[in-house]
Amino acid sequence: MFCWANENWTRTWDGANKNVLIEQKYSFDDDVIHINYLLDNVFCDRRYIRIDGKPVFAVYRSSLFPDIKKTVEIWRTEAKKRGVELYLCRFEAFNDVVMDLHDIGFDAAIEFPPHNIEPYQKKYYSARYYFNSILQKAFNRNIFSNTFKYKWYVKEEIESSEPDYKRYSCITPMWDNSPRRKQDYFILTGSTPDLYRELLLAKLKKFRPYSKEENLFFINAWNEWAEGNHLEPDLKWGTKYLDATKEAISDNDE
Repeated sequence: MFCWANENWTRTWDGANKNVLIEQKYSFDDDVIHINYLLDNVFCDRRYIRIDGKPVFAVYRSSLFPDIKKTVEIWRTEAKKRGVELYLCRFEAFNDVVMDLHDIGFDAAIEFPPHNIEPYQKKYYSARYYFNSILQKAFNRNIFSNTFKYKWYVKEEIESSEPDYKRYSCITPMWDNSPRRKQDYFILTGSTPDLYRELLLAKLKKFRPYSKEENLFFINAWNEWAEGNHLEPDLKWGTKYLDATKEAISDNDE
């Protein structure tokens, strides 16, 4: 399954996020070329994830499109010419929530931690969050580091309720993007395989598939050095995060 990370490539790692290395440009002509490329080279693969025969394709930041509704219409029209229906999802990146998904042409949303942790920051670090928000608006700079305890993230996620619209759950085992940011970094501290397993099992038990095949669940762990979120074996924990994943899925199936 593919997700389009449709952002500019910038020098975020040295604090120069306004220095654009490669700009993400949009056009309706490009929408036609893009979706046909995916139809020809990706969606046709027998291994590709489908829901009711529809290839599942996700967009990371749909709000950056000049006219996402028109883009989605083009994608669906081009796919139908090939006899293909699409199942389109949008990630709720940067707390960008759209509850009426069909209004912009999407079938479902997907959580994207740690972006959805912001409300917990306000709850536990209200004073620090308040001053940082003022400084960010006035000087585009924070003076306090954005750190958050993983155990509180687990607690809040377990106690949270599921939304009324169609959204797939997503969790992260850990997070630290300070290697690529001089400021405005965000760190989850104190993550352990046991805490991660507790969260994963609780979220799996809360999730009710929307249909037989609409049963997706996401883990934000793409093994990127600059954001410190991974499930793969490491020197500290060995295979314990992978083991915890397997155990939680197994316990949920019982």
